[in-house]
Amino acid sequence: SESKAQDNINVHNADAVRLVLGIVIRLPESQSNVSLAKNAFDEILRLCANDMAGSSLTRLASSGLCSSLTNPNEFSQMLEDRSHFLYSRFVLLLRRIAAFSMTY
Repeated sequence: SESKAQDNINVHNADAVRLVLGIVIRLPESQSNVSLAKNAFDEILRLCANDMAGSSLTRLASSGLCSSLTNPNEFSQMLEDRSHFLYSRFVLLLRRIAAFSMTY
């Protein structure tokens, strides 16, 4: 059962997601950093998948993450810069969080 616990990733603090997002947008653009940023973001997106509705998606949707993504003092600039390599991931994250928030 201990190995099963290690396989489960739970978001205990939605501020950790904001921290990861803040770090990945500030990494210098190099091939390895772009890959790291995309992988980190993909993990956040995985936590926001529909099949996570009973756990991490619920917590993230109720944490104010949607407001952070659209706040000019936080991440809204990422939703305006279509040339940024993380643009599509930010849009997808916002869609998932907003859609879940409106549904439940």
